[in-house]
Amino acid sequence: MPVDYKLYPKNWHEFSKQIRFERAKNRCECTGQCGRSHKGRCTAINGEIGKMGLDGIWRTTDAIHCLNSDVGMCIYPNFDFIGSKVCLTVAHLDFDGGVCQCKKLYGVKCAIAFHCAAFCNFCHLMMDLPHRVENRRNNLAKQKDSARGLFNL
Repeated sequence: MPVDYKLYPKNWHEFSKQIRFERAKNRCECTGQCGRSHKGRCTAINGEIGKMGLDGIWRTTDAIHCLNSDVGMCIYPNFDFIGSKVCLTVAHLDFDGGVCQCKKLYGVKCAIAFHCAAFCNFCHLMMDLPHRVENRRNNLAKQKDSARGLFNL
């Protein structure tokens, strides 16, 4: 999903770098907002290669190779031992009940540090999943309506 930077403050890139690299120190700050139980803070580090297990724990590919095969097969069923690279992103905590409601109230995203957190790509995707599903449903409905020609005069 492409980022619409018109919704973000002009200093977003500098703000994002400060959150990801200075405050978070290159590590995901998710503590379960993604829906997984991390048993504390997610351990994913920017740039490393690994996978998120069914148990909610991020493991590097080296750590996965070292798992006992029975345990590994339970946590990573059908695992192909090819991991993904962590890309640390800045997530707005604007989910239902989240601290940031700036987009709902003002129509734009904010650059307020405690309204945001540095999340790995997996945690950010999982946190935004309900919003993404809703957008996809709405876009498909619009495409279906436009294909029928209901609103073309």
